[in-house]
Amino acid sequence: MTKKEAEELESDGRFWGSIVAGTIIGLIVGGSVALLFAPKSGRELRGDLEDAAETVREKAEATLDDLQEAAQKLAQTSRTLLDETRENVVRSVEAGRDAYDKKRQELTNELEEKLRGDDTKTA
Repeated sequence: MTKKEAEELESDGRFWGSIVAGTIIGLIVGGSVALLFAPKSGRELRGDLEDAAETVREKAEATLDDLQEAAQKLAQTSRTLLDETRENVVRSVEAGRDAYDKKRQELTNELEEKLRGDDTKTA
């Protein structure tokens, strides 16, 4: 997974978290206003309030479950991205070392050849 995909997943999670939070707040406010302005007896109103509270609790639990699942997916995505990045860094360091060793050997060989050439000229 690329960094861009991980960022999109994270921003998507924030977007949906905001939508869910707004929906829950809207349900609470709207339900409360509707119940308070409805012509009902105290007993009926209390029963309706209890029902509304139970509905909100159930929706909040469902939302919490969804958010936990999204957080777990994001954490897994982050771990995967971190592992991939770590592997890329290790491969890059190894490639750099290999290139360094190869170039050092080439220069050493070249220097030895030049020194041998100078020795034959002086002898």
